[in-house]
Amino acid sequence: MPVPEATASGPEFDLPPPAAPLRTVLIASTPRTGSTLLGDALSQMGICGVPQEYLNPRQLQAFGQRLGPVPLPTYVRWLQQHRTTSNGVFALKAHHQQIADAGIANADALRTLFPAMRIVWIQRKDKARQAVSYSRAAQTQSWQSTNKNTVKPEYRYEHILGALSDIWKQNLAWQQLFTTLSCPPVTVTYEALVGAYAPTLSRLVGELRLADPATVAIPPPPQAPMQSPERQVWSARFREEALSNGISEKLLGRAEPRGTGTPTVARLQDRD
Repeated sequence: MPVPEATASGPEFDLPPPAAPLRTVLIASTPRTGSTLLGDALSQMGICGVPQEYLNPRQLQAFGQRLGPVPLPTYVRWLQQHRTTSNGVFALKAHHQQIADAGIANADALRTLFPAMRIVWIQRKDKARQAVSYSRAAQTQSWQSTNKNTVKPEYRYEHILGALSDIWKQNLAWQQLFTTLSCPPVTVTYEALVGAYAPTLSRLVGELRLADPATVAIPPPPQAPMQSPERQVWSARFREEALSNGISEKLLGRAEPRGTGTPTVARLQDRD
């Protein structure tokens, strides 16, 4: 299966109507946690739908050009008929802000639209590094390694602090929603995904009951440019300034160790 682009609204990504009963996998995320890397990997396996940010405004606009103006329930039903793998699994990924903007950030709405839902909650331990990446992406509007960056981002402490605040706000909102749904999520971290790629994906396959992990071939990670040294400099600078301004280490999260030796997926450019 081809790896979807940011707005994979074309028929080349459609799948035959599913024969099995419908199940849903929701990848709950915040910006810059590796959700695109995770979604692409699950998509390539062919057992977890085509996980995309279907509630992202860019996606809504792209599908609107194909489907015309339709209400949200009709749009979701169309997706479930065209983006569900043969084992009956439909998947999407979303930031909490996206489901809030869609008016479905409550248990009743989610249960109605997405039956038999399992949740994968992807987080990033190093919240300072995540906030730096979030700030840079917001400035350049370059959210994936395939995007062409023509704007040079500027280090702005207050802007990064605002990104950190939004990350925590959305994470807390997710936690509250998981509680009201009575649906404990399967958790995965950015650091585990990029540092132990195949074992992490194999664990998810088993915990989500997508297939027998022993029978599933884990696709190789997508290729991406190496991280720029500037990201590391910004992260160290922001962490130091935040601590000196009274921001707790708990809010900043655990610092990512600097890798050495042969490049691995753990040292690829940040992906949403």
